[in-house]
Amino acid sequence: MALLEWSKDYDTHIRVIDTDHQNLFDAINTLHDAHLANKGRERIGSVIETLRHYVVEHFEREEHFLEQAGYPDFVAHCAAHRDFSQLTDSLVTLYQQNPDLVDISKVIDFLGHWLTEHILKTDMQYVPYMRGEKQGIPREQPDQAKEQNEAYLTFTVPRDKADVITSFVDTVIGGDHAAESFEKAFRAAQEQLNQSKLARARKLFGLE
Repeated sequence: MALLEWSKDYDTHIRVIDTDHQNLFDAINTLHDAHLANKGRERIGSVIETLRHYVVEHFEREEHFLEQAGYPDFVAHCAAHRDFSQLTDSLVTLYQQNPDLVDISKVIDFLGHWLTEHILKTDMQYVPYMRGEKQGIPREQPDQAKEQNEAYLTFTVPRDKADVITSFVDTVIGGDHAAESFEKAFRAAQEQLNQSKLARARKLFGLE
């Protein structure tokens, strides 16, 4: 019997979204079955990688639709996605480092609970906007970069952080010694943050 059973309660009636959600259900059920069958590290590791792929692909697709619909809680929704994506990234790294220290039962319980709660309590809030039953707020689209050596990036940040992030970007692309020093310091801080994320994953999924 599958761990997660799909029901009409999870239906958004948006075909591509429901298909993505069902694929995520299937991935978690596959992980559950592989664990129960004791199919070994490589099989379980492969399923975890596949799950992460589905998560990234689904979140990107869903956020694109939410942006087009002008969903008013877009920023908060994306923040929840980022947090979960970072956690799945850390899980993959943790399992690659030492699978014997990862409690797969904890992983399965956490992923199943997060996904079902996210669909029922968070995703259902955007359904009226995606289906055109409520009017969203169109988002401004910046001009795309025209130079071949430039990358066009678009992302949404909290309003109270916009000035800081803009200043950060301006400093990094300045191209002078200060920019190089700033980027080096940032990468060091980023490594510390990655270690903090791994520590969180160990706390959630590690063997006691």
